[in-house]
Amino acid sequence: METAGSNPTGRLGWGRRSLPSLGVLLGLSLWLVPISLGRLVDADEGYLLMAARLVSEGRWPYRDFFLPQVPLLPAVFATVFAVFGRSWLVARLFSGLVAVAMGWLVYRESPRPGDRAPVYLRLRCSP
Repeated sequence: METAGSNPTGRLGWGRRSLPSLGVLLGLSLWLVPISLGRLVDADEGYLLMAARLVSEGRWPYRDFFLPQVPLLPAVFATVFAVFGRSWLVARLFSGLVAVAMGWLVYRESPRPGDRAPVYLRLRCSP
């Protein structure tokens, strides 16, 4: 029999923790996705998307074309292009969603009042 204070399934506790998290996720989405879709094109963006297009066509960075950066970002965008098609809209929407995911991860991993583990880790990892 379940007592008043126990919750073996954790369902109620999950809802309490996830509601603020979903609010942050929604707020970041409403803020960052329109910014990623509406900003002007910068030179670096076009260069990296061209590299992603060449990678999606089977060409290799450093062997088939010059790339002054590491090849991970063009490879990730090439994969996204293979799944969703090549367009500015797809690239910018993907960039906005990655920004939302990073903001949400920062929120989830930031210390909260009463949470001692992150403080201990910060003290332990500081020089």
